[in-house]
Amino acid sequence: MATKKTTTTDPFAPVRETILDAVNTAKAQQEKIASAAQAETDKARTAATEGFEQAVTAYRENFEAAVAATKAAAGNLSKIEELTRSQATELAEDRVAVIFKAMSITDPSELMKLQADLIAAEQKKAQAMAKEAVSLYQGVAKDLFAPFQAQMTKAFEAASKFKPV
Repeated sequence: MATKKTTTTDPFAPVRETILDAVNTAKAQQEKIASAAQAETDKARTAATEGFEQAVTAYRENFEAAVAATKAAAGNLSKIEELTRSQATELAEDRVAVIFKAMSITDPSELMKLQADLIAAEQKKAQAMAKEAVSLYQGVAKDLFAPFQAQMTKAFEAASKFKPV
């Protein structure tokens, strides 16, 4: 939904129009990021489904463990999807808020400080988001490989019972 542009003879009208264009661009970018996040989630979900099919084929006797692991991985994938969507929304909303705040600033030094604060805040958020995403991806990998690990443990236990001839 686009914001209406100012069309009066106000000397600040071009500035307002530029700012409103920036707000509209930020909103469009938010929608674009959400769409990209959905596409990446669909890819991850497809990969998880393929992993599930391979696990069932390779470990028929450990079928229940494979199903539980895949469900846990899918749960983590849903968390990744939600994390990506919330991060994109939060980032866009923060930028829009900063743009509106910048509209009221008259001192260039205050504007520079606002920009520096925005950059610092986004760096902290990016670090926190990266840590959380890594943790979730590790959970997906752990859940997908749990049946393989159980099968290997079982195979090693069986092999250790063999006596040399």
